[in-house]
Amino acid sequence: MAATVPAALARRVSMAAALFAGACPLLTCAAQIVTVDEPIDATTYAVGGTVENSLTHEPIARALVEANTEAVLTDSNGRFELHLPSSVTGITVRRPGYDNGEAGMRGPQHFVNVGPNMPPLIFYLTPSAGIAGHVTLSSGDAPGGLQFMLYRKRIENGRSRWEQVGMAAIRIDGSFQLPSLEAPASYLLCNMESPDRTLAMRRGETASGYPGACYPGGADLVSAAAAPLKLAPGQQAQIEVSLAKQPFYPVSISMANDAAHPTRLQIFERSGRPMGFGMRRNERNGSYEVGLPNGSYYAEVSAWGPPQLYGRVDFTVAGAPLSGLTIVPAPMQPIGVEIQREFTANPDQIPGFAFNNAVANVERRDARPNIGLAWIPVNKPLEGQIGANLRPADPSSESGLYLVDPPSQGTYWLEASGFDSYVSSMTSGGADLVSEPLVIGPGNNVQPIKITLRNDVGSLRWKLKTPLTGTSAGGSSAGEQHEVFFYAISLSADPRRIREARFQTQTAAVTFMNQAAVPGTNLVPLPPGKYLAAAFSQQREIDLSDSEEMSRLAARGQTVTIEPGTVTDVQLDPIDADGEEASE
Repeated sequence: MAATVPAALARRVSMAAALFAGACPLLTCAAQIVTVDEPIDATTYAVGGTVENSLTHEPIARALVEANTEAVLTDSNGRFELHLPSSVTGITVRRPGYDNGEAGMRGPQHFVNVGPNMPPLIFYLTPSAGIAGHVTLSSGDAPGGLQFMLYRKRIENGRSRWEQVGMAAIRIDGSFQLPSLEAPASYLLCNMESPDRTLAMRRGETASGYPGACYPGGADLVSAAAAPLKLAPGQQAQIEVSLAKQPFYPVSISMANDAAHPTRLQIFERSGRPMGFGMRRNERNGSYEVGLPNGSYYAEVSAWGPPQLYGRVDFTVAGAPLSGLTIVPAPMQPIGVEIQREFTANPDQIPGFAFNNAVANVERRDARPNIGLAWIPVNKPLEGQIGANLRPADPSSESGLYLVDPPSQGTYWLEASGFDSYVSSMTSGGADLVSEPLVIGPGNNVQPIKITLRNDVGSLRWKLKTPLTGTSAGGSSAGEQHEVFFYAISLSADPRRIREARFQTQTAAVTFMNQAAVPGTNLVPLPPGKYLAAAFSQQREIDLSDSEEMSRLAARGQTVTIEPGTVTDVQLDPIDADGEEASE
């Protein structure tokens, strides 16, 4: 129903925010609305509904519902009503104790097509997940001051990595708490080493302290990551940690060619977990000293060039001080990259041809190749991807030959993406870098990398099989617009390739929301091959190494084959968070 509303909208927002923060009593704030004498006339429509707990479907009182300059709190039955002008409007919902989106600053955003005869809306909030725990020290001392790092497992393009998402300082009574965590998700807790900062340490003598470990399990990083803590939505997990005091033995590391002035000197546990404290430089002999408990480690040093230097030494601490270790930094030779373009299609005649909004150029041979590269460490699970910068091997020629500097010694996945094409093959010597990682050894004797780009893409046209609940099949109508996440998982030569497209829809037609699709269409450009197509009502992290998850997706998704220059249609219903079709 349209109405001319005499209200100071900015004052309403202030009132609702004050109520939400507990800044003033309800009657006092309500009185502020009644006494407003500076009306703003506007034709608006009532937008009402309820806010519910997504797990129990019980109403949520005192949730803040806001849009533009209008904001209200839900009543005891979870009901709310806004008055908004006709438009597609984003409405956010939040309340303490519930998942309020990134960093808890804003709630989930719902896009609503505001107009006459608005149907009642239902917005859901999910109770926050969290971890609480207690630390006990074998010495009986108060554990206050110890720190734990929190890591969340992320799945990106089918590969998993661990991302630091928080830190907990242990209170003097040994308790700690990590609230408002994303769920469902897998987590690790790793405590930082805590050696005694005593005179003995400074003199290079044996001291004592608490070694680092990862939980659950209290093991090394690899073992703990194999059995992480899995949090369900709303779950409040409890964890008990017992730390035993151990000797920390002095370790001395010297560096050949110390004039290199390293930009980084770091010690890692053999599993790839970085140690949580720095080293002390002995000014008398130029060595670096640190105290470590028993275990296997490696130290590495790097210096950016030119030339780029790298050195590493592996060692084991076994009940005694360790000296005589020497790192010899050596130049890391750049890796040759040969880019070959096999462009056979006219981009203007390919339905859905659009890769990152770049313009295809068959003859491009300048200093900036139309391709992106990134290194993804395999043996350092806590490190993210590292950008790789290509530069021409010979700036004066147009040979298509480039150079890239390796990040360091180790094992890496090499991610490559063409901005106006797709990567059809990537090799180094006899290694297929599409399906296996690249090993960079001492001194870097890696064979040149050969990348072939093609542009003969096809397109997948996605449609809803049935309209989503509360929408009309005939066209746009007032009500909430539902967001759908579409995934195409390659089943061909590159099993890790996943393309994601995000659509926003309230009918069977979809609107472009993400660069993985073509603007203004429901087309997703894809390299030729066989794919498993699936749609979800929420964004999904798909772990391609999880055979059970892949079996479930295969049962609910649809297998399609993409041919060059053609459009393949697929009709799907989005799978809801609980595994059922959202339209059911």
